[in-house]
Amino acid sequence: DQVNAARGRAASAQAEIGRLAASRDEARERAVAAQEEYEQLKAEVDGLDAEDHELGERYDSARSALSAAEAALTAAREAATTAERERAALAARHDALALGLRRKDGTGALLAARDSLSGLLGPAAELLTVTPGYEIPVAAALGAAADAIAVADPTTAAEAIRLLRKQDAGRAALLLAGPPGEDEPGPQARSGTAPGVPGQAAAEGRGTDAADRSVRTAVSVGAVPHVIDLVSGPAGLLGAVRRLVRDTVVVGTLEDAEDLVAARPALTAVTAEGDVLGAHFAHGGSAGAPSLLEVQASVDEAAADLAELAVRCEELTGAQRLATERRAECAALVEELGERRRAADREKSAVSGRLGRLSGQARAAAGEAERTTAAAAKAQEALERATAEAEELAERLLVAEEAPVQEEPDTSVRDRLAADGANARQTEMEARLQVRTHEERVKGLAGRADALDRGARAEREARA
Repeated sequence: DQVNAARGRAASAQAEIGRLAASRDEARERAVAAQEEYEQLKAEVDGLDAEDHELGERYDSARSALSAAEAALTAAREAATTAERERAALAARHDALALGLRRKDGTGALLAARDSLSGLLGPAAELLTVTPGYEIPVAAALGAAADAIAVADPTTAAEAIRLLRKQDAGRAALLLAGPPGEDEPGPQARSGTAPGVPGQAAAEGRGTDAADRSVRTAVSVGAVPHVIDLVSGPAGLLGAVRRLVRDTVVVGTLEDAEDLVAARPALTAVTAEGDVLGAHFAHGGSAGAPSLLEVQASVDEAAADLAELAVRCEELTGAQRLATERRAECAALVEELGERRRAADREKSAVSGRLGRLSGQARAAAGEAERTTAAAAKAQEALERATAEAEELAERLLVAEEAPVQEEPDTSVRDRLAADGANARQTEMEARLQVRTHEERVKGLAGRADALDRGARAEREARA
């Protein structure tokens, strides 16, 4: 019976070892599959690194574009602010100059009563246009008429004077317009040429001795502009101006005026500084208060500059709006790329974590397979020893059966066989325990390999 039992236990151990070897092989296959999954996932991580590098370059480029847009926006704001300050200063200057056109004497009273005086045309300075650069000599040539109010006829002028007397509003100069074409000059009355810079021709002919004076005078008389050629406006009003400045020409300096009047006493010369010199009348000196013609010219110039600056401010405002939109677009792109970059970092971190866990599980499965192989080898050695002991017991049993029966057999052999049987049972129990332990380890290894396989399959599906 002991021999049969030992043989049965050896057969059971052999079967357990076979099952353990099969489980070991299956675990190895799963470990190989897990390693392959690990390699595939690592290749995907490398692809994510390449995409992250490209995304980083686009992000840096977008940041540079945002910095350039912010710099352009700052420059546009500064330019717009500077232009607005210039426009405010110019508007203040324009308003201050415009205040100078408001007269508080009789002229102001007449302008206030414009509705009751139907023939009142307005300030002559507003109706007449002077060639730029000649405001001072033209105002000096016109005298009080430069600050006068233009009226249509003598009747209106008389009504205006009566109004001033009635209201005790002071005095005012009036410039009476005539019918268009009245008092047109003949060819002999206007010997001047087109307007030039005051004193230009006179400066060209100036000499130092008396012998050159006659030549210089002749050149000056033919080149200096007439005052009427420097003024434009309504035809009727130009007739009145023509009567006032008949035979009045503009020269550069007072010396030029002396030479001209000496050569042509019938002419009156007015200098660029506003000095008037004639054969029988002259006035001049240091600069006085600007005339209405000068103030009106300054107002018109300020108004033109103000209009030009307003256009420039509109352009700068549009440029600032475009710069703001460009900055907003760049900021949105930077935010979008930054969010994509952060999402890519999170994804790469998650994949890297799964990759680490997968690598650890693959290594654990391979180690477990190695340990199972070693345990199976040890179990095989124990099985071989148990088989040898069983064969030894069978041989001894056969010898005992063939030996003659003694009346009193030696108990020492029985005791030794009993001890050997006990040792064989102990060895069998230890082999069974080892087989069971390895069996549990193989089951655990199979479970981890299955989990690893499911995780890899889920990752591939998520990536797809």
